[in-house]
Amino acid sequence: MASTRPPTPAEIWDYYQAAQESFAAYYEKLKAGFPWATSESSSRFFAMSLPELDDAFERLTEELDHEVALALVGSIEAIFMTHYRSIKAPGPQAVILEARLWALRGRRGDDASFDDVLEAWKEARPGQGQDVGLFKQVLQFRHWLAHGRRWDPLGFSGFGVATIVDRARRLDRSLAPSLPGLVGW
Repeated sequence: MASTRPPTPAEIWDYYQAAQESFAAYYEKLKAGFPWATSESSSRFFAMSLPELDDAFERLTEELDHEVALALVGSIEAIFMTHYRSIKAPGPQAVILEARLWALRGRRGDDASFDDVLEAWKEARPGQGQDVGLFKQVLQFRHWLAHGRRWDPLGFSGFGVATIVDRARRLDRSLAPSLPGLVGW
């Protein structure tokens, strides 16, 4: 039975690295056997020319990047939202972050969006606002991916897994130790 626990960013990162290695190894195997890259006529790569093979693997690699980017942002969102939902009524010694998140819960309850939660973190930690803001830009990329890539990716056309990892690591350094388990990879 499949686990209902969302994968951690580290698990997604491990998957991404393994998939990249697999793609590269298979690509090299096909190229080494060129022009008879595969003798299996049921293979999608059967009878492809070398430029067609290059193009096919470029598209596969780009799609892997997009899929993993979407999964990474979703996993990071799960960490933030789980933390948000765990916040209890702040006591008299509450830190600003707890008070902001509790106020957001009072206004939005469990219907607060990831963007709302990130904004509360940004307000509570003005010194780390730039890192939170940079990560919020990733949400536009995630929306573009999740909603069918129907519009021009203005402002985030160069985004991918590397951008998300870089911004998640910056966010992790800025917010540590308040949000354990965000990156750690």
